[in-house]
Amino acid sequence: MDLLRTIRVLTDPGRIRILRLLLNEELNVAELQEILGVGQSTLSMQLSQLKQADLVELRRQGTKSIYSASLPPDAESLVLQIIASAESEIPEISADDSAMAMVLSRRQDQLRSYFDELAGK
Repeated sequence: MDLLRTIRVLTDPGRIRILRLLLNEELNVAELQEILGVGQSTLSMQLSQLKQADLVELRRQGTKSIYSASLPPDAESLVLQIIASAESEIPEISADDSAMAMVLSRRQDQLRSYFDELAGK
């Protein structure tokens, strides 16, 4: 782990917001865009920097790119401390939490609808 690179990556509020969300739930790019209200190119750049710092992992599911947090053990406490400290300084955090709850609720509804449709056949 490159400690200075990790700290440098976490100086951006947008990357902190992304990582904070991914610590709670795996999310695809479209979900992250909806929650954060940012463009795809901005989000891709932020995710790329987090991935290069080994703070997120990418897995493919069909055509979707699913991201999750992946903190190196030797940096975990530092990263969590930075995120916790930054929560009070980033005003968008509460909106992120509300938007994430809506996205996860819609995901659950879509899943339920899918299985209800299968059960009806």
